[in-house]
Amino acid sequence: MALKKTIETFISKNYYNLIVNFEHINYVSSAGWGVLIGKIRKIREHKGDIILVGMDKSVFSIYELMELNQIFKYKTSVQEALSSLGKQMLKIKETAIAKKTNEEKPILPQKQIIEQQKKVQEKLERLKEEIRFIISETPLIGINALISELSKEQHGGWKINRWQLKRLLKTMGLGTITKRLYYAFRKARGEI
Repeated sequence: MALKKTIETFISKNYYNLIVNFEHINYVSSAGWGVLIGKIRKIREHKGDIILVGMDKSVFSIYELMELNQIFKYKTSVQEALSSLGKQMLKIKETAIAKKTNEEKPILPQKQIIEQQKKVQEKLERLKEEIRFIISETPLIGINALISELSKEQHGGWKINRWQLKRLLKTMGLGTITKRLYYAFRKARGEI
């Protein structure tokens, strides 16, 4: 909620080049990403942009996994972002995303961004299905072996690193060997 109001305040004051600093943020909810995606249309209508900086590993891995680099630029520092905008450090207001934002429906972005979001979601679902399939076939598979299987053409040729896979498995409720074994057992019995 605070992020949305902050961005709206900048837009109302005709500031259209925004830098969002994630320096002290270790998680961004889907609502938080939704706010940014929802506001990018209006900002780009005025030839502006949102540049993201300072993401830690967990936030950056979700940024990459969801292919948000096709929507937002990422720079490692505020200074680098300012240089890319051609601005100096004067009168810069940095924005940080709160760890938890209230669920809110983002303003509908332009058709292209909506389509991109759907593609990202579909891609993520395909990856999850491949993971579930491999786990149901070989429930005692380790992380490295699972990465190797996912990278094979027959499983989609996915490129995912160990950290991203562990995080995704955790969100799927398959973060431990025990949970993966239980999933495969239930799948074999037809419970899933």
